[in-house]
Amino acid sequence: MINKKKISLLFLSIMTLLMFSSCISAEFIDQAEVKPVNVTLSYEDGTATQYEGDRGLKNLTFTDELTGKHYSIYTKDMIRTLAYLTKRTFKFNDSIRVNYGSYDNETYYVTKLYYKDGTYMSELSASRSDLSAEEKSYFDNYEDEREEYLAKLSGEDSSPTYTTHSDHKKSGIVVGTRGIGYYRSL
Repeated sequence: MINKKKISLLFLSIMTLLMFSSCISAEFIDQAEVKPVNVTLSYEDGTATQYEGDRGLKNLTFTDELTGKHYSIYTKDMIRTLAYLTKRTFKFNDSIRVNYGSYDNETYYVTKLYYKDGTYMSELSASRSDLSAEEKSYFDNYEDEREEYLAKLSGEDSSPTYTTHSDHKKSGIVVGTRGIGYYRSL
């Protein structure tokens, strides 16, 4: 006869296995050679097939001519890079390589871009200071985005600064780069 303790233990172990199996299979990263066709850019106010700048840009979707799979790109830096590579037309003469992930077997999202020979495509990003004038033209406003990037970077990497309020109270708050602290003197 099976007692309640064994049934509970069996149920608990099955639930744990199910929980771990769903976490493990939640995301899968792979690499593939793709030739994008039927490229569509989604903007806040509609869709387009040619690059119209990055203001209001949400994502890019395409179909792989080789396999028929549908891919999406959600980062402006990667979309700008492909726009630059194809001179804003998204007409690909050759295939490219992509790292992609999938939450299921139908939805694929691109995480990295490579040339056909496997070399990494440097993204047109505000973090880069070595962009040419032509590359900067793929930003709606490169200077503003670069300034925002540098401001964000300086806020994260600044040297330690501390602010304290000093009067003759017996307690107070100390603010520093590692957070806020509370002190109390005796």
